[in-house]
Amino acid sequence: MADETAVTIIGRESQPYPSRPCPAIVELKAAWADDWVIVPELELVTASVALASQGLDSCTVSRRYGYIKHPWESAFSAKFAWGNLAGWWLRISLVGEESTTPIWIGRISDDSRHMHGSAAHGPSGRQQFTAYGPLQILRKIGVSQSWWRSNSDANLLDWVPGMNECTDRANVTAPDARRRGNRARYMLDGETTYLYGGDKFSNNYEWTNREYAEYLLANFCDESDDDGPAWKLGGQADVLKDLADTIPMQKTQSVADILRKLISRERGMDYVVFADEDGFVVWVVTLSAEAYSFGEKTLPANPRRVQLTTDQTTDWISADIVTSDDHGYKKVRVLGGRVVVCCTLWGAEVVVAPEGLAGTLIGKWRSSLETEYQQGTGDSDDTGDAHDDYRRQDRFRPVYQVFAAPYAWDFNEWTCIPVLDESGQPTDETLAGELTEETVDYQRSVRKTLSTLPLREGFDYTVDPPVEDGTMYCDFAFLPPAVWVGGADRADPFNDEIQAFTPAEAYGINVHALATEWGVRLEAHPNHLTAQNHFSCETYATNTAPLFDYENLVATIAFETGYRLKLVAELEGALPSDGVLDVPVDDAEFWWLAPNTAVGVDSAGHLKLSGETGRVLRNDAERLELVMAGVISRYRASRTRASVAAKGLIAWPLLVGQLLTVVDTGGQTSHIPITHVTWNQSGGASTSLKAGFAQ
Repeated sequence: MADETAVTIIGRESQPYPSRPCPAIVELKAAWADDWVIVPELELVTASVALASQGLDSCTVSRRYGYIKHPWESAFSAKFAWGNLAGWWLRISLVGEESTTPIWIGRISDDSRHMHGSAAHGPSGRQQFTAYGPLQILRKIGVSQSWWRSNSDANLLDWVPGMNECTDRANVTAPDARRRGNRARYMLDGETTYLYGGDKFSNNYEWTNREYAEYLLANFCDESDDDGPAWKLGGQADVLKDLADTIPMQKTQSVADILRKLISRERGMDYVVFADEDGFVVWVVTLSAEAYSFGEKTLPANPRRVQLTTDQTTDWISADIVTSDDHGYKKVRVLGGRVVVCCTLWGAEVVVAPEGLAGTLIGKWRSSLETEYQQGTGDSDDTGDAHDDYRRQDRFRPVYQVFAAPYAWDFNEWTCIPVLDESGQPTDETLAGELTEETVDYQRSVRKTLSTLPLREGFDYTVDPPVEDGTMYCDFAFLPPAVWVGGADRADPFNDEIQAFTPAEAYGINVHALATEWGVRLEAHPNHLTAQNHFSCETYATNTAPLFDYENLVATIAFETGYRLKLVAELEGALPSDGVLDVPVDDAEFWWLAPNTAVGVDSAGHLKLSGETGRVLRNDAERLELVMAGVISRYRASRTRASVAAKGLIAWPLLVGQLLTVVDTGGQTSHIPITHVTWNQSGGASTSLKAGFAQ
């Protein structure tokens, strides 16, 4: 099959397939490695080939049995109903003037019989066999296991992680379960193939949609080593190289289910399964006659065309053309995930805080509750143990433990939240001024701190781009929110202008993200361990003295902004009544590392900062561009549907997936993807095409 095909169905100037009616022959074989055997008793009833999104290819053949004489026989004889042919391969070919053209291949599934009765020579009737095309094979192959690279071996495991999903936390659909690649290279028989298993040692790569489709066909479908059919990709499969989706997996799903997600008609693509001399080809096609570009990405046009001029022949039974704007939109938005920001909040007494940022981390508890906590039981005669036991009540949990940004926080002088341009790239603008009304007021009311940072353990984020620091032996995990406690500098303890910092965990204090604030909750025992200068041991009885002042805390957190990574394409003059199509790509992410973010401490306990300029840690805008190009190709233009029927059986199976170029009597030209070809011998032989019927 060539990528380029110039065909004129009616004019017949350059027709590579027989275009005149041909007789059909039916062939069978029990196993793929067997030779085809012509079975003249079987007659074609109907057969169809379709794009995968349109359903299964099917074929029905029949034979008469009873006391009959076939045209090639010299005398009548008794013919009996055949036994079970389930699983046999069936091929239909049309015999032309110079060659035979296979038009349909599949496996027999059903056997039905229309019985006429019995006579002296035994029962008689018509036996009918129904077969389904190779897409049915893909539908019946369940995928509940996955192949992994382990050192130099390939191992089969009894579960399937999502394609490109994070695999190191239970809820991979959570917004803070960071997207990552989980593909590894593997050498098999001297050739590079791809399996699961991307990690620190086998390289962590993202699957492209093409690589994953090839992985499925090679590991779950291909039977060439057992004398069965081979499976491979063909057609415009290269367009899948620019897609690297995140696809969640169920406990089990079929190969066809996964391919439908990898080759999405909503993105202007589809496929049809053809047969070749070795087996089957999943033939990828784009559905547009024009190449559509957005940004740096282009969805190529379908180069394979077939032309129909409806007024040049009387061979047509019917030719119907319908144009509709029902699926058209003048405004399209491709929506990624909400922008993720990583930044630092600073206690009021942190002397090394960047200018203007001290006091962006404050306590979040009621003063009356603090007073009650300090007083303990209220009985001055009680022991310190008794007071501390009283202070362990759940209702005191926020006191000296919950710290977050002020309500009127200005997002560290507006440096935390980037403003993206129409291509999804950060600009020099800020959200200060008029833009605050659109996004910030809502954001101030709906706050949530993510349970992980968009920072991975084992990397140095003081440089751009971040580099591996050599500390990690195992795989890189995303870091949780980080809190450091400031105190006197170790080398110069009497210098009030410098401080040394220690991770809160070093004091046995756990750190948790806040679900309703931008900040952290500490888990110290007792609470006032963090309340130096705020809790007097001389005034309030206790057995534990405070260790540090919470106003010297530094917290690095991550949160989602009130807007998302998105691309918008809009025709001039578009109105809401013209429709707005939103296409979500939730796993497309934008991660922003705000200026002067604390990312660790050095050996002297001094904070390491990310630098004075904010920078992008991840931007999936390019992934959205190809999605947008595909969506535009499918939804921005009127849709034309064609239904054409011709006399006789014509060898047109390879037309499925090509573009039907229709030129009507008025000279108007339409390009429509051919979705179905059907052959029918009941009530007179005919061949029909359907084009543009994909929803």
